[in-house]
Amino acid sequence: TKKQDIKSFDNSLGGIIIDEGEDYFQVNNETPEGAILLLEDALDQKDIEKALDCKDFMKEAEMLLAKKSKDPMPLNVIEKTAELLKLSFLKFLQESGIPSFDGVKRAFPLREKISNNHMLVTEVCLYPDGGKSSQKLNVYLTDNGWKVLNPE
Repeated sequence: TKKQDIKSFDNSLGGIIIDEGEDYFQVNNETPEGAILLLEDALDQKDIEKALDCKDFMKEAEMLLAKKSKDPMPLNVIEKTAELLKLSFLKFLQESGIPSFDGVKRAFPLREKISNNHMLVTEVCLYPDGGKSSQKLNVYLTDNGWKVLNPE
């Protein structure tokens, strides 16, 4: 099928390098880039529940704690850390305001494969005023599709 061909092509490259022109990915959690767009659209709609659904705080906590210790962490520590990460995300949105991507053109010039389930995606945002930003976002494949984790 076409979807399998695209996935095979993506896997054969290990990372996709393109220019910084506007990209057109479907806004869904079937690709790492689509998951990022899904999160940004949820933020544009000011739909916090939908935005939270685009993230995986448990996986984010696991990865954060794995950087701090080689020993596996107990589940309760991971759960508490995940809750703190979620609260921190919500506090950021409350204090800084929900970011808007209205009129922003987005490109994804690089997808770095960390593992079969973990990609580091570079997103370039081109703003209507001519400004430009670039960020690297961790995206992880879960049983519920790709989820956006913390930025690199």
